[in-house]
Amino acid sequence: MIKSKISVFVLSTLLFHPTYLLAQQNIDREHGFSGDAFFGVGVVDSNGFLSTVNEDPIEDLQGDSPSGSETIPFVIGRITYTFEDTDQEAFLGISRQKAVRGSFAPEIGYRYHTGKHKFLEIAVLPGVQPSKVWEDPYLTGERRRETDANLTAVRARAQHILGPISLEAAYGTSEIDQERSGFFEDLLPDERASLDRNSTIRYVGVDLTIPLGEGFILIPSLFNFRTDADGDAMSFDTYGGELGVVYRSGRHTLVGNFGYEQLDYDTENPLFASPREDNISNIFAIYSFAEPFGFEDTSLTFILSNNSRVSDISFYEEESLVVGGGIRFIF
Repeated sequence: MIKSKISVFVLSTLLFHPTYLLAQQNIDREHGFSGDAFFGVGVVDSNGFLSTVNEDPIEDLQGDSPSGSETIPFVIGRITYTFEDTDQEAFLGISRQKAVRGSFAPEIGYRYHTGKHKFLEIAVLPGVQPSKVWEDPYLTGERRRETDANLTAVRARAQHILGPISLEAAYGTSEIDQERSGFFEDLLPDERASLDRNSTIRYVGVDLTIPLGEGFILIPSLFNFRTDADGDAMSFDTYGGELGVVYRSGRHTLVGNFGYEQLDYDTENPLFASPREDNISNIFAIYSFAEPFGFEDTSLTFILSNNSRVSDISFYEEESLVVGGGIRFIF
């Protein structure tokens, strides 16, 4: 079901965030296949005009935004093949990519280890798993129709290439099957064209790993994200940063992350006759307890996340809360 896909997207974004993956790293690589699978259930509560969780018609673009929630079971995972020299790996699965910012996509990639904590990595996101958006988000008075948004991208990462410093870059395209933004509004052709969301995406980022002792690791990062949309009013620059912390003690692992982004749009939005600037803040926490009840290669995992977007144009404001949990199997 469509709503189920949305929930899995959000939960996968958290479970495969780089901060969380760092906490789960296994330094002792062995030849052959390995991986993990996570079985869980999550509750997603969202509020915003752009959310596809609530399918009720909207009456106007300035009123109260629709809200909705859902509970959904999910299964997600990742598999890795380590070559005989153990310095090379190929992987397939789901990874939270900063090129997607708030979404997720399956990827296939290659990693070459240059040291105990160092590697070079390249991956392709083939766009085989679309997300759902509205054909025309601005349609009022009748039920809006959903369509697929497909992301195809390539990314590269150099982990600890300069001591504790890691670099990442990505380039991709986002294509919407039925892009009809503003189709039912009284707009001039060039105004309607300025709302086209089909786009190319460029991302660069740098992060720093700072061990603090006693099981603590601090991970600050900075990034720039450029979206060149076919419509000028949908083109923007994103400047942001994140602060992640990992704490490990015995069988307990706690991961926390706070992020902030500022989105500066190129031109005035013709529907609202106003320039647009958005600010996004997000915070999440993941707690894992290894080997529950004495079961080896397993962990219980609990998730809490809140995301908030504030905009100069109230139509684009959003809020979401995620609570979930389940069991992770490592093989």
